[in-house]
Amino acid sequence: KTHRRLKNVIVTMDFTPSKAALQEVAAVGKPFTVDQEKTLKRAFLGADGDSSGTISVTELKEVLRAVDVDVDGEDGDRFFEQMPDVQNRVITFDELKHYLTQRMFYRVQAGRYYVIMSLFEAECMRAVLHQQSALPLIPGRDTTVALRTERTLLDSTY
Repeated sequence: KTHRRLKNVIVTMDFTPSKAALQEVAAVGKPFTVDQEKTLKRAFLGADGDSSGTISVTELKEVLRAVDVDVDGEDGDRFFEQMPDVQNRVITFDELKHYLTQRMFYRVQAGRYYVIMSLFEAECMRAVLHQQSALPLIPGRDTTVALRTERTLLDSTY
Protein backbone atom coordinates (compact mmCIF):
# COMPACT_ATOMS: atom_id res chain seq x y z
CA LYS A 1 0.00 0.00 0.00
CA THR A 2 1.43 3.38 -1.00
CA HIS A 3 0.49 6.88 0.00
CA ARG A 4 0.65 9.85 -2.29
CA ARG A 5 2.60 12.78 -1.04
CA LEU A 6 0.92 16.17 -1.36
CA LYS A 7 4.04 17.76 -2.79
CA ASN A 8 3.57 15.53 -5.84
CA VAL A 9 0.14 16.98 -6.59
CA ILE A 10 0.13 18.15 -10.17
CA VAL A 11 -3.50 18.67 -11.14
CA THR A 12 -6.83 19.19 -9.41
CA MET A 13 -9.97 17.86 -11.06
CA ASP A 14 -13.14 19.87 -10.43
CA PHE A 15 -15.96 17.32 -10.80
CA THR A 16 -19.69 18.05 -10.88
CA PRO A 17 -21.92 14.96 -11.33
CA SER A 18 -24.87 17.18 -12.27
CA LYS A 19 -24.54 20.85 -13.17
CA ALA A 20 -28.28 21.35 -12.59
CA ALA A 21 -28.00 19.96 -9.05
CA LEU A 22 -25.36 22.48 -7.90
CA GLN A 23 -26.49 24.50 -4.90
CA GLU A 24 -24.83 27.50 -3.32
CA VAL A 25 -24.08 26.89 0.33
CA ALA A 26 -25.02 29.76 2.62
CA ALA A 27 -22.18 32.25 2.74
CA VAL A 28 -22.13 32.78 6.48
CA GLY A 29 -18.62 32.62 7.77
CA LYS A 30 -17.14 32.34 11.21
CA PRO A 31 -16.01 35.54 12.92
CA PHE A 32 -12.31 36.34 12.97
CA THR A 33 -10.20 35.21 15.90
CA VAL A 34 -8.47 37.96 17.86
CA ASP A 35 -5.14 37.15 16.16
CA GLN A 36 -6.69 37.10 12.68
CA GLU A 37 -8.35 40.46 13.25
CA LYS A 38 -5.09 41.95 14.56
CA THR A 39 -3.23 40.72 11.47
CA LEU A 40 -5.89 42.11 9.14
CA LYS A 41 -5.95 45.43 11.02
CA ARG A 42 -2.14 45.68 10.89
CA ALA A 43 -2.16 45.07 7.13
CA PHE A 44 -5.01 47.57 6.67
CA LEU A 45 -3.25 50.29 8.66
CA GLY A 46 -0.01 49.63 6.79
CA ALA A 47 -1.78 50.27 3.48
CA ASP A 48 -3.65 53.32 4.81
CA GLY A 49 -0.81 55.76 4.14
CA ASP A 50 -2.79 58.94 4.87
CA SER A 51 -4.37 57.57 8.10
CA SER A 52 -7.85 58.34 6.79
CA GLY A 53 -9.30 55.00 7.89
CA THR A 54 -10.00 54.05 4.28
CA ILE A 55 -8.07 52.41 1.45
CA SER A 56 -8.38 52.38 -2.33
CA VAL A 57 -8.89 49.26 -4.46
CA THR A 58 -5.15 49.12 -5.23
CA GLU A 59 -4.34 49.26 -1.52
CA LEU A 60 -7.09 46.70 -0.87
CA LYS A 61 -5.35 44.22 -3.16
CA GLU A 62 -2.11 44.77 -1.22
CA VAL A 63 -3.91 44.18 2.10
CA LEU A 64 -5.48 40.96 0.82
CA ARG A 65 -2.15 39.68 -0.47
CA ALA A 66 -0.56 40.51 2.91
CA VAL A 67 -3.08 38.25 4.66
CA ASP A 68 -2.64 35.45 2.10
CA VAL A 69 -5.84 36.00 0.13
CA ASP A 70 -5.16 35.33 -3.55
CA VAL A 71 -6.63 38.24 -5.50
CA ASP A 72 -5.40 37.13 -8.90
CA GLY A 73 -7.31 35.02 -11.41
CA GLU A 74 -11.01 34.13 -11.63
CA ASP A 75 -11.65 34.01 -7.89
CA GLY A 76 -10.12 37.44 -7.35
CA ASP A 77 -12.16 38.91 -10.21
CA ARG A 78 -15.34 37.36 -8.79
CA PHE A 79 -14.56 38.79 -5.32
CA PHE A 80 -14.23 42.33 -6.66
CA GLU A 81 -17.37 41.96 -8.81
CA GLN A 82 -19.38 41.27 -5.64
CA MET A 83 -18.17 44.44 -3.95
CA PRO A 84 -20.44 47.27 -5.13
CA ASP A 85 -18.64 50.25 -6.72
CA VAL A 86 -15.30 49.28 -5.17
CA GLN A 87 -13.43 50.58 -8.21
CA ASN A 88 -14.82 54.09 -7.70
CA ARG A 89 -14.59 54.55 -3.95
CA VAL A 90 -12.62 53.78 -0.84
CA ILE A 91 -13.28 50.97 1.62
CA THR A 92 -13.22 50.99 5.43
CA PHE A 93 -11.81 48.31 7.71
CA ASP A 94 -15.29 47.25 8.83
CA GLU A 95 -16.43 46.84 5.21
CA LEU A 96 -13.38 44.71 4.43
CA LYS A 97 -13.99 42.57 7.49
CA HIS A 98 -17.65 42.14 6.48
CA TYR A 99 -16.75 41.02 2.94
CA LEU A 100 -14.22 38.51 4.25
CA THR A 101 -16.48 37.04 6.96
CA GLN A 102 -19.34 36.68 4.45
CA ARG A 103 -17.00 34.55 2.32
CA MET A 104 -17.57 36.69 -0.72
CA PHE A 105 -14.10 35.74 -1.88
CA TYR A 106 -14.98 32.19 -2.80
CA ARG A 107 -18.12 30.21 -3.45
CA VAL A 108 -18.95 26.96 -1.74
CA GLN A 109 -21.26 24.71 -3.69
CA ALA A 110 -22.94 21.47 -2.69
CA GLY A 111 -22.52 18.94 -5.50
CA ARG A 112 -19.04 20.05 -6.61
CA TYR A 113 -16.10 17.82 -5.76
CA TYR A 114 -12.34 18.17 -6.05
CA VAL A 115 -9.96 15.31 -6.77
CA ILE A 116 -6.18 15.52 -6.58
CA MET A 117 -4.55 13.76 -9.52
CA SER A 118 -1.09 12.66 -10.49
CA LEU A 119 0.24 13.71 -13.86
CA PHE A 120 -0.50 10.26 -15.31
CA GLU A 121 -4.13 10.35 -14.09
CA ALA A 122 -4.60 13.87 -15.45
CA GLU A 123 -3.23 12.84 -18.84
CA CYS A 124 -5.68 9.92 -18.96
CA MET A 125 -8.60 12.16 -17.97
CA ARG A 126 -7.58 14.75 -20.55
CA ALA A 127 -7.58 12.03 -23.24
CA VAL A 128 -11.16 11.13 -22.23
CA LEU A 129 -12.20 14.79 -22.44
CA HIS A 130 -10.76 15.12 -25.92
CA GLN A 131 -12.44 11.90 -27.12
CA GLN A 132 -15.79 13.24 -25.92
CA SER A 133 -15.25 16.82 -27.17
CA ALA A 134 -18.47 17.01 -29.23
CA LEU A 135 -20.49 14.77 -26.88
CA PRO A 136 -21.52 14.92 -23.24
CA LEU A 137 -18.91 13.36 -20.96
CA ILE A 138 -21.54 10.88 -19.73
CA PRO A 139 -24.40 10.41 -22.23
CA GLY A 140 -27.69 11.72 -20.87
CA ARG A 141 -26.08 13.55 -17.93
CA ASP A 142 -24.98 17.16 -17.41
CA THR A 143 -21.71 16.15 -15.76
CA THR A 144 -18.86 18.64 -15.89
CA VAL A 145 -15.15 18.20 -15.33
CA ALA A 146 -12.33 20.74 -15.25
CA LEU A 147 -8.62 20.07 -14.88
CA ARG A 148 -6.62 22.80 -13.16
CA THR A 149 -3.12 23.45 -11.98
CA GLU A 150 -3.03 26.27 -9.44
CA ARG A 151 -4.85 29.13 -11.21
CA THR A 152 -4.60 27.74 -14.75
CA LEU A 153 -7.52 25.94 -16.39
CA LEU A 154 -5.98 23.15 -18.48
CA ASP A 155 -9.10 21.59 -19.95
CA SER A 156 -12.81 21.34 -19.26
CA THR A 157 -16.13 20.03 -20.54
CA TYR A 158 -17.83 23.41 -20.28
